[in-house]
Amino acid sequence: MQEIGLNHRKSTANRQSRNIRGGSPSDDSPEPGQCDTPRCGGSATEITPDGYVCRECAAQLARDYEAAERRDRAGREGRE
Repeated sequence: MQEIGLNHRKSTANRQSRNIRGGSPSDDSPEPGQCDTPRCGGSATEITPDGYVCRECAAQLARDYEAAERRDRAGREGRE
């Protein structure tokens, strides 16, 4: 088994962190630690399926997911 050097791991981590948002550091991605929600400048504190977001955006995402789940459930029950 080949030993991987520390520099390789650092460069891999840097590439992975740039690719999480699908772009390079020069695109319109928010600064590290800021909410990933467009037009929100809050400090990111929560990890969600939609990214690293502030508490307010996380609460809104939770409400949106719950509403979508209720609609899906109602649609499935209507077909039975």
